[in-house]
Amino acid sequence: MKLVPHNFGMVEEEIYRCGTPSPIHYPFLEGLGLRTCIVLSDQVDETLVQWLHENRIQTLFPAAAGPDSSGYGALHRGSMTLPEPTVIELLQVLLDPVNYPVLVTCTTGRYRTGITLGCLRKLQGWNMTSILEEYRRFAGVKGRIENEEFMELFDVDSVTKVLPGGRKPTILYPALA
Repeated sequence: MKLVPHNFGMVEEEIYRCGTPSPIHYPFLEGLGLRTCIVLSDQVDETLVQWLHENRIQTLFPAAAGPDSSGYGALHRGSMTLPEPTVIELLQVLLDPVNYPVLVTCTTGRYRTGITLGCLRKLQGWNMTSILEEYRRFAGVKGRIENEEFMELFDVDSVTKVLPGGRKPTILYPALA
């Protein structure tokens, strides 16, 4: 039996989101054929790290504040937001199809994942009403106004829209896919 992780959703073809998966979710995730996993949690589950490694899934731990004592990047403990340079770094990963299929995960799949994907939606030209509706669908009653403000104020021009070799991101330019 394959169980879906909490707050799982398909963002775009081959881009997925969820709360931190546990071993009962691994059979489901295997079916996605993941190539990349972006882990945005303060504390990283070693079982998950081992499973990702065993399955040869490139794993990214954004290091906004440098490595912490666990050897992983310290985001900003206790905060449910992300610094803008980290979001820009994550969007560059999400724009490049060489990383697909990709999974974006944080502890609950609400805040840090929501900010990242809300900024992706803004980059895709979505209007703020639709972006906030999607964010709130996953955050529920626990949505945070500071995260919504971050997405609204995010400068899409800070993201490079041309990939190595002059390629263009297919999720921004679907006619070129």
